[in-house]
Formats: sequence, C-alpha cells, structure tokens
Amino acid sequence: MKYFFNLIFLLLFSSFLAEASPNPKKMFNPPGEIQLFQYNCLSVPNLLFVPWNYNQKKNFLSIQGFQGNSSNAINTNFARAILLNKSLNAEVKQGSFNRLKKINLYEDEINVELSYAHYVEKCKLLGEYYFFVGYKFRNMRYMKFDKEAFQLVFAGNKQFEEDTININNTSFDYTGFNQYQIGINKLYSRENKTYTIGLALSLLQSPVNINIKAQNSSIYTAQDGEYLDVKYNMSINQSNQGPPEFFSFKGTGIGIDASFSYFNVQKNSFRISAIDLGFIKYTKDLNNFSADSNLRFEGIRIDNILNFTRPSILTNFEADSLFKILNVRATQKAYTNILPSTFQVSYSHFLLHKKALMTIGVQYRLLPNYIPMIYGKFSYQLKYGFIPSISASFGGYSYYNLGAEVAKTFRFGSLSLGSTNIMGLFVTKHFTSASIYLRASIVF
Repeated sequence: MKYFFNLIFLLLFSSFLAEASPNPKKMFNPPGEIQLFQYNCLSVPNLLFVPWNYNQKKNFLSIQGFQGNSSNAINTNFARAILLNKSLNAEVKQGSFNRLKKINLYEDEINVELSYAHYVEKCKLLGEYYFFVGYKFRNMRYMKFDKEAFQLVFAGNKQFEEDTININNTSFDYTGFNQYQIGINKLYSRENKTYTIGLALSLLQSPVNINIKAQNSSIYTAQDGEYLDVKYNMSINQSNQGPPEFFSFKGTGIGIDASFSYFNVQKNSFRISAIDLGFIKYTKDLNNFSADSNLRFEGIRIDNILNFTRPSILTNFEADSLFKILNVRATQKAYTNILPSTFQVSYSHFLLHKKALMTIGVQYRLLPNYIPMIYGKFSYQLKYGFIPSISASFGGYSYYNLGAEVAKTFRFGSLSLGSTNIMGLFVTKHFTSASIYLRASIVF
C-alpha cells in the first residue's frame, strides 16, 4: 500500500490535447469560439464518451490524470501527512480534531488514463460512430468513522477515563486496480444537432484491496486505566498480504459506463451518464477476519521488569492463541467489492456569441452519506488561445469547493491544468478538500 500512497503527491500528469487536419482552418472552432465538450465538465472529462469536439470528427489520442481528496472533517494538511507518512505533531492533529463531527467522511482518488478514439464515418451495421479503447490506473480510498474512534486512534484513551465510547459507524475501503476499456459512441446527426449514445465495457484487474467494518462496538476505560471493557463487532477482508504486484489478478471484475448526450453546436448541450457500474471479485491471496465478542483487558503480566523484552512478552500470544482469546474467526473465502458508481446530469449553454460557456450539473456517487453535489462552471475564450475557467460546487463530502482551470490551445492541440478546489492546494490547514488535474490529446 505504501507504494500507492507515495504516488499521490509525486505523480506528474502530462499530455497533449491536439487536432490535426489537412486543412488547418478547420482544425478547431472558428477563432474566438469556445469548444463545447472540452470545458463543460467539472474536472477531468470522460473522454470515452465525450470527445472534446464532435464537429471535427477525427481520431484522437489523449492522456489525462486526476488526484483529489475530500472530507467533511479532515483538513488537507492532516490527509497529506498520513498519505505521505509524515509525522503527526500536535498542531496537525488539533487542526482536524476541531472539525470532527458525529459522523466523519473521507475519500481520495488517483486516476491516470490513456485512451484512443477512432472515428468511423460510415458503417453498414452502426452508421456513424466512435470506437474507443483505453487504459486507466486507479487508486481509491474511502472512510467513514465516528468522532470518538478518530480521537482514540490519534490521541489515545486517557481522555475517555471512566467513560464509554461507542464505535458504530466506522468503515474503510482501499482498492487499487487497472482498468482496460473498450466502447462505442453512436452518433445521430441532423443539421446542427447531434445525439450520441455511448457504452463502454471494462475488464478490471486488481492487485490489492482491504475492507474493514466496525459496528455495535464500545470501549470502557476504568479509572487510571486499570482495565478496559471492550465490546467489538467487526470484519476485515483483505486480498494481498505484501507489496502489491501491479499486474497480478488478485481480483477480477467488470465495469460498465453508459452515456447519452445531445448538443446543438450553435446553442447548447445536455448530457447524462452513469460511470463505474460494476464489481471486483477477489479470489487470491485472501484473509477474512470477523469477531463479535466482549473482553476485559487488564494488561500484560511482567514478572521481572529487568527482563523486559518484547519476545518474552509475546511468547504466549501467537496468532492462533490470540485469535482464540479474542474469538476471531479467520477464513480465506472469496469476496466481492462493489464499485462506487457515479451518476451525472449536466447542461451547457453558449454565451457572448460563443466566446463563453456556462455549465450547471448535479453528481451523485454511491458512497456512504454522500450528499448530491451541484456544480457550475464558467469558461471564456481569450486571445491567443487562452481559456480560463472558474467553478463552484456544493455537496459531496466537502460540502463546498471553488475551482479554477486554465487552458491553452495551439495550432496542433491544447493543454489544460485545473483544480476543483484550488484553495485546498495552498491553504491546507483551513480546507478539507483539494485536487489537481492535467489533460490533453492529439487529434489526427
């Protein structure tokens, strides 16, 4: 896992977003007109369904990357310290302690994608369509936890002396996988209007997963820590017990993306999509642990403090013996992980003689306690191919975000850099979400 954690702030995403044509004058929309599909998404578009400019009807190759984290309690400063294995001093901890709620949520994700779209003008069976192939490296982590559980882990149980803390809403899921995708996007064109229906199928290959759930659990700390009364009901599923083997099939699954869009190149567009409908089944290198019991812990007896060595203390606590004491059931059964599907609806409208584009949309993800996110984005075409954008969103895990993007179009293409919450990248102590993305393509 450490290998994946360290990737988060070290990844450098790079690519070109370009279009080539025998007639340079037809490479992009006329000068001063903003392109419709390149800028009507909040962060990184799903290029398998939305080629950045259907008007051109060319083949394109794209590379893009996204990294982001979001929470309703943990600030970016704390998240970076954990993910990059940095020390957690009192100031870093306190910054998140002050924000804790009854139920706390956290997510982070890496998505690096390489995709190719091939335009077919006429086919007897399908007519006009795009054929897509793509590869994605993805890393996803989601947490839900009680306030007291967080305080116990990072500040100890001294603060709960002669008190009982309840742990009823705690879960953790970490998945790393490679996604191999193929799909088609059927086009129905009539004058300036085009309708598209897209469908993509993916083979999901996962080298690592860990899933933890705890509910109906509690810990009572007696005065002076004389003993602990522990009640626990938890389960752990794990695939991969060592460093992840990047291309190993510890888990195999299927993913489906589907999309419908309408656009009028002179006026507006509408899009609805469902992404990551699927699952991964883990069948290799498995460990399953479950426990539902009560325990009074009164410490470890040390007969000779001058002979205080770790091996002597743990001699009688081998794994099998410890599992028996804790009433832990250990198995190696296959299990299935459901992907956190994403559903989006958006509407875009040209403004200012097609120099500007305004987009509004709503997004929902199948994650615990996820609040539907409403977002808006405004993009404007400047001279020399520069296109700045600003965005705002409300909902999700972090409730509100302010984003920014800058793009530069060239005669041969374009490059875009942006963030859905740019303040979280710099003012890490005061914001609970941050992201960065780069995207581009070559069109020929």
